[in-house]
Amino acid sequence: MAKISFQFLKIFTTIFLILVWILILNFGIVPSSKLEKQATDRIIVAADLQIEQGGFRGAGNKYQEFNEKFNVFYYRLIMKNIAKYFKPSHLVMLGDQFWSENSGEEDFQKLKQKLNVVLSPFLQSKNEVKIHNISGNHDLGYGNQRRRYNNKRWIKEYGKLNTYFQLKTGQIFLLLDTLSLDNKPSQINDNEVEPSEKKMKSVKYHQELALNPLKVIDKVNKIRKRDESNHPVFLFSHLPFYKPDNNCADNFDIEYSERTGRVIEQTMLTESTSKHLIEGINPALIMSGHDHVGCQYLHSNRFKEITVRSMLAEYGGHFLIIEILPDGGFYVSHCGFITHLTFFFLCLLSALWVLILSLSFVFSKKKNQKNLITLIKENISQKVEKKINEKERVKNASKNEKKKNGNKKQNKRKKNSKISRQKKKNQRRKKKAD
Repeated sequence: MAKISFQFLKIFTTIFLILVWILILNFGIVPSSKLEKQATDRIIVAADLQIEQGGFRGAGNKYQEFNEKFNVFYYRLIMKNIAKYFKPSHLVMLGDQFWSENSGEEDFQKLKQKLNVVLSPFLQSKNEVKIHNISGNHDLGYGNQRRRYNNKRWIKEYGKLNTYFQLKTGQIFLLLDTLSLDNKPSQINDNEVEPSEKKMKSVKYHQELALNPLKVIDKVNKIRKRDESNHPVFLFSHLPFYKPDNNCADNFDIEYSERTGRVIEQTMLTESTSKHLIEGINPALIMSGHDHVGCQYLHSNRFKEITVRSMLAEYGGHFLIIEILPDGGFYVSHCGFITHLTFFFLCLLSALWVLILSLSFVFSKKKNQKNLITLIKENISQKVEKKINEKERVKNASKNEKKKNGNKKQNKRKKNSKISRQKKKNQRRKKKAD
């Protein structure tokens, strides 16, 4: 009975684990609401993948190498499911795709290759998926870290820092590089009578970085005015817009360089910058990243902002789907995958079960071998016993034959002796008669 129970447990657990892995690898993503079959476009929005090369632990660190490989595998698995089941028309990456703000050319190329592996399900898809990459602080740095070479390198690989695209149904998706918008305008020290040409070029370049998003906004507004229709605008930015404290995981914080007046670090855009952008665009929806935890906020009780939760494994592989309907309406669905802890737990459980099955097989094999040896021994023992019995039988038969022959000879001798005595007796009677 115990043997039958263990066999059933082995079969049931094995089938269960196989089904769990099939579900995770192929159907692991579940949207928060049912997808609209009539949707004309589906736009996937993902934030803060933060792919690393070497990382803060340094190249050669085994844990770091494993972590980097796992993240690429994890993200690719999510993208594979997205491409297969949601069939999006666009993918918008909200910045911090990887850590490249201080990377040399070699590391940047390695990071680019890793991102290409992550996005390969879209690049190999039969359905054309347009990928849009917004830059984040880990991609190019905050305002004070921006370098001309890094920006050119990014633009060469991923296109303009500020851009937009428009759907056939009229909706405009505006993608802004907001990392330089809060730089202070006065960047030249008043004590400098004649600033160097290099410094003047740097000041001018950073001013252009701050003005470029505004130029694209003006262009979009001209399109809306030209078409004489209030096309809804979806606004995308890596940095979240200003919110009062305790509305998201991060409260407002900004740090400026005393030397340049540019931003060293910030959690969100300033209140004035946020207000200027919102009033200048009147967006139907604002989407931002950077925060990792994610939240929702209503600006001026009218303009909704979704700060998208990070796709990092510890945050559950989160992303959003915007579904555009034929009548111009839209739905937003939140989607998630399993966390790294759940993933590792299942890996550990599966490995442990494989070990149990292996040990069971080995012990079962040894038991079978033992039974086989016992069987062979019993067979040999039976054969030996049979031969011994056969010899004994032959010996007894021979002995019996000899005994039988001895008895015959004895009987014959007795008979001959009796005949001889009879003859002698007859002869004596005959003599007497004569």
